[in-house]
Amino acid sequence: MAFCCSSVIALLLPVLIYFALLYEKSLASLANHAWWFLLLPLTGIVALAAQLRKRFFAALRILFYGWATTTLLFFFVIFPKIDQKNPVNQTRQLFSLQNKNIAYFGKFNPAFSFYYHKTIPELNSAADVSLFLQNEEGVVISTKKFLPALDSVQGWKVAGVFHDLFEKPTTVILVPDGMKMSSETEAGL
Repeated sequence: MAFCCSSVIALLLPVLIYFALLYEKSLASLANHAWWFLLLPLTGIVALAAQLRKRFFAALRILFYGWATTTLLFFFVIFPKIDQKNPVNQTRQLFSLQNKNIAYFGKFNPAFSFYYHKTIPELNSAADVSLFLQNEEGVVISTKKFLPALDSVQGWKVAGVFHDLFEKPTTVILVPDGMKMSSETEAGL
């Protein structure tokens, strides 16, 4: 029974991963990497042939090596490319947040707290955001959904807009107007 389940998963996985990457607009260019997972159905077919010849341990060994190799390919080839597309890494390409005062307004991607190893305080109102961004080193993380609430606030600009991977929100990085950004990295809505 476990062998059958493993075979069905192995057959479906490349197709499901392909469509998942294709559906996520920021990862669509990586959709062809899903075909690396064809190793699973191929080893599944070889393992099935071994099992039909009553070579059960050989079939298990083949499945083990197929899954192990696919896992290594995922973590060392595919995942690093996907990880470069997440909002935290996209922001790091703009500028380092290590020495910045960071806060969030409305909602933010919790990966920022995880990566920067610190609690990110919440700003509860547009007035709080305005006061916070008077600091030259202030950076506010929010989402596109909450930007209209900041229409009355002046003295800020959008430094980056990045869609959260496999989620609905779009992360928006706000900085003080005076913060120096290179023109090629400054992103607008």
